[in-house]
Amino acid sequence: MVDTVRFTGDPLFSPEEGVDLAELEPGMVFTPEKAQVAAQRLIRAAVARRYPLAQVAWRAEQTADGDFSVVFEVEAGPRGFLKELRFTGHQVFTEEELASVLQVQPSTRWDRLWRRPALQVEELARDREELLGLYQQHGHMEAEVRGAELEWVPRLDGFRITWPILREGPVYSTGYVRFDADHLPSPDDLEALIPLRAGTPFNPQAVRIGAERLQRYLYLQGHAFAEVAYDVELDAAEARADVLFRVEAGVEQTVRGLTIQGHDRTRERIIRRELALAPGDVFDPVSLEWTQARLTALPMFAEAAVYYHGTRDEHDLDIVVDVEERRTGRVEAGFIYGEVEGGAFQLNVSEHNLALTPPFRGAALVGQLGLTAGPRIRRFDLRLLNPRMGYSEFSLDGSAFYEDNEFASTLYNQRSMGGTVLLGHPIGMYQLLSSGFAANVYEIYDIEPVLAEQLDPDENDFRLVSWVLAWSLDRRDRDFRPTRGFRLSSDLRIGNELLGGDTDVMQWTTEGVGFLNPWGDHVISLRANWRSVDAYGVTEDVPIPLRLLLGGAHNLRGFDYRSVGPRDDEDRLMGGGSAWWASLEYLFPLGQRFDLAAYVDTGDVAEDAFRLSGDGPVANWGLGILVRADNFPVRFDIAFPITIHPDDLVNEVGHPRISFSAGYRY
Repeated sequence: MVDTVRFTGDPLFSPEEGVDLAELEPGMVFTPEKAQVAAQRLIRAAVARRYPLAQVAWRAEQTADGDFSVVFEVEAGPRGFLKELRFTGHQVFTEEELASVLQVQPSTRWDRLWRRPALQVEELARDREELLGLYQQHGHMEAEVRGAELEWVPRLDGFRITWPILREGPVYSTGYVRFDADHLPSPDDLEALIPLRAGTPFNPQAVRIGAERLQRYLYLQGHAFAEVAYDVELDAAEARADVLFRVEAGVEQTVRGLTIQGHDRTRERIIRRELALAPGDVFDPVSLEWTQARLTALPMFAEAAVYYHGTRDEHDLDIVVDVEERRTGRVEAGFIYGEVEGGAFQLNVSEHNLALTPPFRGAALVGQLGLTAGPRIRRFDLRLLNPRMGYSEFSLDGSAFYEDNEFASTLYNQRSMGGTVLLGHPIGMYQLLSSGFAANVYEIYDIEPVLAEQLDPDENDFRLVSWVLAWSLDRRDRDFRPTRGFRLSSDLRIGNELLGGDTDVMQWTTEGVGFLNPWGDHVISLRANWRSVDAYGVTEDVPIPLRLLLGGAHNLRGFDYRSVGPRDDEDRLMGGGSAWWASLEYLFPLGQRFDLAAYVDTGDVAEDAFRLSGDGPVANWGLGILVRADNFPVRFDIAFPITIHPDDLVNEVGHPRISFSAGYRY
């Protein structure tokens, strides 16, 4: 047993910290292997603190009662960053060309500012292979590179790495290219697959690529167990490289049986409808890859693997689909707050593998229930999505809501309810085209007396039934807290009396968001939104609840909710026909659970439809703290207006607006 753990030499770690880093504590069973692993952990910790030459030795001293006292001798060496990189003995390549393939590079001021350990000694072996690879890719098969020489240079106040190029050697040419094969493509196909030509400079990477291409070609021809290997023979006297490809293609295979395993809750038909191969089909690796991608994308599976087994000489093979299910139900509760909106309790319940028959799980339906309740807002949301109707590619998405909102405007309160039914179909892997209908009923009440006198009674209570056409393109790397990619969407709604409503209105919304990942877990996002609403036919003016205003947590975060837009002669916010806004945000990770956001928002509202220019754009800047939680992150924001409209009586430049919210912005 380990009795005590002690540290001698350079004091890089306190005794308590050293024990934690070494993961070797008193009371643990002692073995030399554990002590050696602990020493390696300490070396890695020292390197992370910019001691790249640190050494840690250990010894075990047996105590009187038979236990062991483990002593770690720490030799730190000099501390600093890599400041210089140089090469000796090179003529074929410049220093810039040689340095371009290396992972270990001199640290920049930015590295030093963020205290990033730019020098990782264990990466030098990989860099040596990269240098050799550079020479070999250009035919220098006899090139020799000695291991890197790392030294502390007082003049630099940092480290220098020297790479000795011992030998560059002649350029080898490609000799013969031969095949030992039981099956080969046509000569024309073979020439396109193998990028090797006799007499050209030899490139071993081209040999590897050629072998991979040829094996992939045979897979696509139904040879499920094809193997392609190669031998390279170097002739130093003639500086020539001869290549022999050994190809064992075997017979073409068809699917004999198909087994699905790992599913306890998900019904087998849900998995089978994602399969692109069935018994009797010719083996096709693209279909297998497509099947695995589709299964992996389903929310009810944490992992999905599709593999096959058989032999090269059998005409039949068996396919196995192995899935690992994840928990798909979620209940989330939280509190949201805005200076205008006030506070509200929020509850979200979701299930991504819902069924409408007992045991009510396993049919891949998506069910979502949302509730928001506060002194000034009551809202209920319900959604049911069938991602695939039967074995078709069509999806059916239905939603319904009820809302009683007392902060939609300072001039009135508003009740609304409605629902949407959309039939969708994918376009490729990343796009979705949907069409359907939306029906909504609006009622405004507690209207300001002066405004009430001006409104036609029909404007207080109206129905809007619209035909909907929606499109989206999603190339984000993940749904929640994306780090790369983009998402575009457009939604056109044409309301008409002939559909059962009493209002003729056209609404159009277009939005785009892009994400960049400069380094680590940092994320830069740029979001832009444009929408327009216009009356036509029997409707002379757009009803007040449909008119557009900006402000609040979903667009201009430094402005009060729906406080930015055109005003009438009585200086009342009446809303406009077009609005746009854009936001640039930078996310700084604060550990694994928190993010710090810095952002700038800008936008404008025009009085008429399909216009971009109103009274001039307004803007704000702000900071936010985000608590990461997959579907239901909590966010605290404080934002400050930079520019406002001259006649704005609600917002003030530099006056902070504070809000809490829950949920991601898409």
